[in-house]
Amino acid sequence: MARPIKNNADYFSHDADMRNDVKIKALRRKFSHVGYAVWCYLLEVLTDSDFFEIEYNELNTELLSADFDISTNEFKEIIDYCIKIELLQLENNILFSVNHKKRFAALLTNRTRKRIEKPSKKGVTASHNSNKTDNGDITASHNPTVKESKVNKSKINYIIEKENKEKESKENKEKKLPFEINNEIIEKIKDIWQLHYANTRNTKYQFNTKDLTAITDLFYIFVDIYPNNDLEQTIKVFEYYFENALKISDKWYFNNMTIHLLQTKFNEINTYISNENNRANNERNELYRKMQSINDYLTEQGY
Repeated sequence: MARPIKNNADYFSHDADMRNDVKIKALRRKFSHVGYAVWCYLLEVLTDSDFFEIEYNELNTELLSADFDISTNEFKEIIDYCIKIELLQLENNILFSVNHKKRFAALLTNRTRKRIEKPSKKGVTASHNSNKTDNGDITASHNPTVKESKVNKSKINYIIEKENKEKESKENKEKKLPFEINNEIIEKIKDIWQLHYANTRNTKYQFNTKDLTAITDLFYIFVDIYPNNDLEQTIKVFEYYFENALKISDKWYFNNMTIHLLQTKFNEINTYISNENNRANNERNELYRKMQSINDYLTEQGY
């Protein structure tokens, strides 16, 4: 009896820096560690499923949300956001990740090749038998199976390559950003950083290659977080972010702050900014209350 055809995998590679992918950062920014955990759980489920895809319906929503120990509403919100930022794709109620599938293309191709080549092994062995001609000379018999196997390999390679190119082309056409980053935008962002850095450090900042890459990554993070913003509004987000990050009172961050650090420690720095803004608001509110008490006193005294 033939072994059943396997269309899934036992494991997948987890990149050491997966958390720093621009889309994963957007997911973590919106749903914190829960979003990241659900993403990792989901990769396990997809890897274990036939053709690395699952049916997205009410039953699976209930089962998976229970398995992941979150509410169905939270599960749906995370899935919807993953679809929105193109971490996941949904077609005809089938949920999958194009990039995750690509990782297993070679594995499935290898399995297909083995299934095609396996029947031909007997033919190859038989075809190596020598034949005698009428005059007693020994000749090697023609081996059509080997040629056929090579043709099959070529066909498989061609089909897979063609499908990958078509998918890539389709993805690129579908992925429409409101605007693309260019050198002019990068220079404008650099000027904003330089201004706030000089105001807080009294010295000029020296940019490096990592900083320029980080600017691009941050740009797409902000576009993902604020998809309805135009270019001017996105630049203002940079200005707010730079200004507040460079004012963080923590000594280590103050001494080591770079654009690259902003990008790699995005969540931690956002937490610092949020906490310091809350503290500043509380201090302002306290000052307002004191000033109001003074005004009330002066009013009572007839001043």
